[in-house]
Amino acid sequence: MIKKNNFIDNPEHVCFNYSAYNFYLRNYWDDWSSKGPRPIKGTRYWVLLNKTSSFTTYDLFPAKEPYSDSEAESASVVVREDNSKIKMTLVSGGQNYPNDGYSFENSVTIRLNGSVLDENNLEGNTGWQIGESLYIGGSNPILDDEESAVGKLGPGSYSITITIIETVIFDDVITIV
Repeated sequence: MIKKNNFIDNPEHVCFNYSAYNFYLRNYWDDWSSKGPRPIKGTRYWVLLNKTSSFTTYDLFPAKEPYSDSEAESASVVVREDNSKIKMTLVSGGQNYPNDGYSFENSVTIRLNGSVLDENNLEGNTGWQIGESLYIGGSNPILDDEESAVGKLGPGSYSITITIIETVIFDDVITIV
């Protein structure tokens, strides 16, 4: 679930591809002043039909005012399938972003299908820095900052949740064909 975020001054606030399991709740959208749910457009991949189609999901209860800095971390990440691996790139840090990046020890939690991936494979990496990518892959999925260190994931749908400083930054399903 993507909840209590501020989407302000972005060329495109949110998009999704090959997914339909996006849940948005109580986010502030600077381009939405209407009453009622805010539509979010993307594409959905239909596994059984092996095709994609346009799909719309909604933020059912968009916030009327932006959240203050103390209410939610506003970092952003891009998550996508890349060579049968899941690639997560930190695009921007939020208001609590430290100089050496978000600490894996106490600021970042990454879940794959509900299980927390530990940071043991990130040896020597003290923090997730802007522009840095992390990869999930392998038959027993691991998290690493070196793409070559992880094998390919098998075909299927993978639920990814990224939490930074107690704020869910990304919560969606990535499909590997």
